[in-house]
Amino acid sequence: MNVTPRQGPGPAEREELAGLLPAPGDPELSDGRRRLLKEHFMLEIQGSDPAAAPRPRARRRRLAVGVLSASVAATAVAAGAIVAVDGGDGPKAVPLVAFEGGAPKNAVALLDRVSLAAERKPAVAVGDDQFIYTRTKGIYTAIGKEPGRKKTTQRTPVVDEVWTSPLATGVEGMIRKNGGKPTGISGDNVFSYKRLLTFPTDPAAILQRIYKEHKGQKGYDQSKEGLAFDEIGLLVNGNLVPPRLAAAFYRAAAKIPGVVMVPDAVDAAGRHGVAVARVQGPVRSEWIFDKKTFAYLGERSVLVKDGDQGKKGTVLSHSALLAIGVVDKRGQLPR
Repeated sequence: MNVTPRQGPGPAEREELAGLLPAPGDPELSDGRRRLLKEHFMLEIQGSDPAAAPRPRARRRRLAVGVLSASVAATAVAAGAIVAVDGGDGPKAVPLVAFEGGAPKNAVALLDRVSLAAERKPAVAVGDDQFIYTRTKGIYTAIGKEPGRKKTTQRTPVVDEVWTSPLATGVEGMIRKNGGKPTGISGDNVFSYKRLLTFPTDPAAILQRIYKEHKGQKGYDQSKEGLAFDEIGLLVNGNLVPPRLAAAFYRAAAKIPGVVMVPDAVDAAGRHGVAVARVQGPVRSEWIFDKKTFAYLGERSVLVKDGDQGKKGTVLSHSALLAIGVVDKRGQLPR
């Protein structure tokens, strides 16, 4: 039996069918999406063993990233948004969207997620005549000596509310401890918002600047890499950092040798998170982040060996960033 082959549509029919189809989408990937796919690809490579026997291909994990809506971001900027929030009755923050996909497997992957979370926060405008408000909780360990033994005492937790000018000098700020009477503070602020704005947003350039500024400085870890980790930690801890710059700081930290991931760390507010850390002398310094949103929670320093400061495992200090925002006057709280 002879069968006549089916003829394809003619030019007129193809033009008519094309008009019924939706317009093609933009094939370009966003920077964030491209970075996540690259991370996933690199993890697949690192997890493979050329000498191992072939194994069934694992089901690909979905790595979609949620994004804040434009209306929420605009509202946050207009209100002088709080970008961190406590667990009590304090001012509420713009909610951060959780990342999907598996947990990061190492410090580099974790800092990449952290940088993406920092980058997508809404930018908050800061005027020279305004004040940056922060609310933090800190717990510090006092090491004292008694005859025949050492004594380690954990001090009473302190909740600090601080109003600082974005300018480096010339404007008096204010601090209130544990809800008590506010007192004035003055002097140069080397971690001021204005100084932050002078940093480049290229991670390699950030490290070069820090290395140059701290050349010859001494500490537990006298290497330039250890000093750079300390400096970046001070810049991001309790400071209002522009989103792109915050992301660049974390990407710079990912380039520092010796940075590791701590799967579980607790801040001063009792919040469990995941941390990046670096051992410097007898102390491991940790930056703690939320395990789902990768927002900054606080920091912690832990002894890694017995010594004059106490026994191995002693938490020397830990803090928690509870709230941060921009206000017009000292003593005012962000809306």
